[in-house]
Amino acid sequence: MSQGQHRALRRTTLGVATVTALALAVPQAGAADGAVRAGTSAAPGTVVQARGISFIDSGYQWGGVGLDATLPAGTRGSVRTRVVFDKLPPGGWTAERIAPLLTAECYVGLPARTGPCAWRAGEVDTPEQGKLFFDLPEGKAPASGPLNHVAKVSAAAHAAGIGDLRGTAEVRDSSGRLLATGDARLYFRDPQRPASQRAALHAVDKAGVMWRYETTGAEASQLKHRVRVGPGWQVYDTVTALSSFTADGRGDAVARDKAGVLWWYGGSGSTVEPFKPRVKIGPGWQAYNSIEGVGDVTGDRIEDLVARDRAGDLWLFRGTGKPKAPFKARVKAGSGWDRYTQLAGFASRTPSGPTHGLLARDKAGVLWTYEAKPSSSATKPFATRVKVGGGWNEIESIHGVGYSNGDTFEDALVLEKRLGGRTMVAFPGHPAKLGSDESAPRKEATVGHGWNIYTLVF
Repeated sequence: MSQGQHRALRRTTLGVATVTALALAVPQAGAADGAVRAGTSAAPGTVVQARGISFIDSGYQWGGVGLDATLPAGTRGSVRTRVVFDKLPPGGWTAERIAPLLTAECYVGLPARTGPCAWRAGEVDTPEQGKLFFDLPEGKAPASGPLNHVAKVSAAAHAAGIGDLRGTAEVRDSSGRLLATGDARLYFRDPQRPASQRAALHAVDKAGVMWRYETTGAEASQLKHRVRVGPGWQVYDTVTALSSFTADGRGDAVARDKAGVLWWYGGSGSTVEPFKPRVKIGPGWQAYNSIEGVGDVTGDRIEDLVARDRAGDLWLFRGTGKPKAPFKARVKAGSGWDRYTQLAGFASRTPSGPTHGLLARDKAGVLWTYEAKPSSSATKPFATRVKVGGGWNEIESIHGVGYSNGDTFEDALVLEKRLGGRTMVAFPGHPAKLGSDESAPRKEATVGHGWNIYTLVF
């Protein structure tokens, strides 16, 4: 398998979620496969699980877990990685009962070595008795950088009852010496999520008809079939969400018509007609070349709006919560924003609560995040920008959708339309952590093709 093919395995497509484990090794002196010189040793490294927990959707084709470990300098030789779960859930969920419900396929190193990762229960009268584990294929430590392991894990439909599964990831050399270790945690769940915990996406076709897509709440099969909302939306050239749209018909939006008049659309709570009748906000909005909802960036629990004028100045419109006069007088929030070719608001959840802000792509194709600082000055509503990574100039448009796959941890979904084929692509996780460099590859999932039929997506 080529290096490019192996990297492709690290991206998710509809129904397939790849997961990555990075394992490290320091071979024993004198090992036949090439060890560090005699008399040398290194302290065991640590293995860190991405986000501290991985959610596995039962009954879907693939799910998974990602582990990262730091490679000690001078590492050479063969290594084996084992993930051991010794903290099994109550309710009769023994290792012998769980193992037949789970399977995995693994790819190790570049070029990749491929093999199954069979889940097994420890044998009686051995140190593994009562434990559940799987072994990844043998790999060789590279001359530099991490050794990459890609595992694709599947779970039977009734595996959701397993719930929380905790244990340890262990990396050892050919003699059995422990080289790196860290906590591992999986949570098996039913992929169906309440409508209030799933995002919704809207798209307007070339005839002006709006269509609504609900997310499924699962990492696989991101969107349900579209539902027709209604015609007449061709009068607008910009529509943006003020708050995250949810599958139960909630979430507010504003729309600018081609005469420059801005209109308010309040969420109705209905899945059939998700918006209330529009309310006129006022004219003059043609002065802005970007209008984005950014959630609550001022800490008053009311959604706010930002708009960039043609001089590159960014303006904050603080929300009032009143549809007939939804915004206070504008406040200048910065200048020089014309260095970005696109802005997009985002919403995300973290263990400490929800976050909001802006995604910004510069002219070199580098993506940045500006996370909101609630309770800060209206003239400085965002924290210092954080670099996501380069290569985003391949994307035609970026949409921050939020809360798509139902995790209780970081769970923003960024949907993109790729140039050429107009493929909609999802990137789960907090936007600030969607790095595109090789050490932190973007975890992308193809949602669907043919999105060139739409003129607006929000």
